[in-house]
Amino acid sequence: MIYLFSGLGADKRVFKNLKILEEFPHRFMDWIYPGNYDLKTYASLFIDQIDQDEEIILIGVSFGGMIVSEISELIKVKKAILISSSRNSGEIPKIYRLTGLSRLIDIVPSRLLTRSNRMTECFFGVDKREDQELLKRILKDTDTRFLKWALKSILSWKRIDNTARLIQIHGDSDRILPWRYKNVGRLIKDGGHLMILNKSEEIDEILREELK
Repeated sequence: MIYLFSGLGADKRVFKNLKILEEFPHRFMDWIYPGNYDLKTYASLFIDQIDQDEEIILIGVSFGGMIVSEISELIKVKKAILISSSRNSGEIPKIYRLTGLSRLIDIVPSRLLTRSNRMTECFFGVDKREDQELLKRILKDTDTRFLKWALKSILSWKRIDNTARLIQIHGDSDRILPWRYKNVGRLIKDGGHLMILNKSEEIDEILREELK
């Protein structure tokens, strides 16, 4: 079974262009309201939803990849695949912490975090009208309390290394989590942070190699 974790504030819509999912049984994981947990504890909340009597494949996008990274340290998985994500806190740009982003998150009006404009489209790497409209709808549907918690939990993430083998697929044009901070296994040319939408054919090809 493939368990799919979407990005921050997103849902199964981000996987809509992946054709390979038609070939495997899969489940889209819904976000759980986090309370006051750290990232590791939050990730453990999903374990009860995973059938450990079968082969487990985890795929996570962006924030979802960080959750996959933590779950992979807690249970045995066959494959753990991160798309546009980070394995550990060492792959989060230090500039985010140095600029006091965590404090800024507390004071920024929630409506500004879920507003789509030219700047957000540029940061997420979406240029097609269809993808821009989807990003706009995803941001509009985002629970701002969850979003603020998640952003701050990423900045205070404690994982510094990984014992589990993780497969990373990343874009060389990702402006949110730049690839130069990572030891990336599979790099996609001109891939932005939401390349799962506009580079889905290339991602499909990589996933097919990994899952065959």
